[in-house]
Amino acid sequence: MLPYYTVNGSWVVPPEPRPSFFSISPQDCQFALGGRGQKPELQMLTVSEELPFDNVDGGVWRQGFDISYDPHDWDAEDLQEDPRRRFLWAEVSFFAKWWDNINAQKRAAVRRLVGNGQLEIATGGWVMPDEANSHYFALIDQLIEGHQWLERNLGATPRSGWAVDPFGYSSTMPYLLRRANLTSMLIQRVHYAI
Repeated sequence: MLPYYTVNGSWVVPPEPRPSFFSISPQDCQFALGGRGQKPELQMLTVSEELPFDNVDGGVWRQGFDISYDPHDWDAEDLQEDPRRRFLWAEVSFFAKWWDNINAQKRAAVRRLVGNGQLEIATGGWVMPDEANSHYFALIDQLIEGHQWLERNLGATPRSGWAVDPFGYSSTMPYLLRRANLTSMLIQRVHYAI
């Protein structure tokens, strides 16, 4: 039975005609039957007290959003010196932090570099997401966030995708990027047989 609209203006979802869970028969899963009458070796209520906790530094994989940097580490002057020079940037969140600390003159120079193709913003997402583990809504949301920032601040729209460091790929991301009008993509960390 489908949900229906009532006279008072509310929707009614009828109860499910079947149970929302299914019982397990012995033939389905022997594991479900195991351990009956046995006391577990570890009580979950005390697991945090019994197991040691160690927060090991993850090295290069530990870098999160809160990083320290010198706002003068990268300046647009080097690109302006030689029109053959190119620079590619991917994550808008980090670019936006840098952008917030430069003056109007540098911002104008950056807009010119983007316009003449010396500075390319690849993919243009707010972050480079872990494609294989993220819900498609989060992938779309961060892509919209980055693209809107680029349009507002640089008047630019990315045309190429760049995925060099996600922890896994998904078939969803190329679809979303194509719908965002990206026409090409570079990926890394794929199996050597591909």
